[in-house]
Amino acid sequence: MMETDMNATISLYDGIIVIPAPQDRLGAYYSDFPYSLYDQASVLQDCSVTISDIYSVATMYPGIVWNAAPNLYAIVPELNELLGAIGPCLSLTAEAEPSWAALSALLQRCCEVPEVAVSTATKVLHKKRPGLIPIIDSVVEGKYKEASAAADVAWPVGEGTQAVLVMQMMREDLLSGILPQIDALRLWVWTTRGIALTRVRVLEVLIWIMYEPKATFL
Repeated sequence: MMETDMNATISLYDGIIVIPAPQDRLGAYYSDFPYSLYDQASVLQDCSVTISDIYSVATMYPGIVWNAAPNLYAIVPELNELLGAIGPCLSLTAEAEPSWAALSALLQRCCEVPEVAVSTATKVLHKKRPGLIPIIDSVVEGKYKEASAAADVAWPVGEGTQAVLVMQMMREDLLSGILPQIDALRLWVWTTRGIALTRVRVLEVLIWIMYEPKATFL
């Protein structure tokens, strides 16, 4: 069996998203202490959001402690009900698609909370549903918005609906033939860094590393 080239360039949408040397970039990213702490934090994948779950994001976004966390925690009963409609073991790459409506409702409600943008919401929710929900910040969303425009796909209204479209496009990307490379990268990060990553997290991190202007990972 031919060994997967983990450093082979990943190219999506006719070059709108291009990630050269993904293995080298992931290695540099996970040499950064705060990012490693976030992915190593233990969070139960249940239907109950705790204040500890929310504060697990603080290693990447310290401001959550003072801004978003109290506001998000105030609607925890609603979040728990919405999260309960989304199974804890779901994967974005499973044969059956997830309930996009349930995901949209959850994400939209989070984004209606003062100081909570979709990037903050998905940082918290990724830890609760790591195989399903990626972190969607302005960089990741921006590249998928660019790709949707190139494909003549209308960009929807509403942060929850926009986030779901990003997830739908990411699902298509992961199932387009790059899974062997993504899985090889996951195994490599686990064996060299002791960090367990899901497929959605690997792809999302690689896009962020490549297109975040302030990133210095290669």
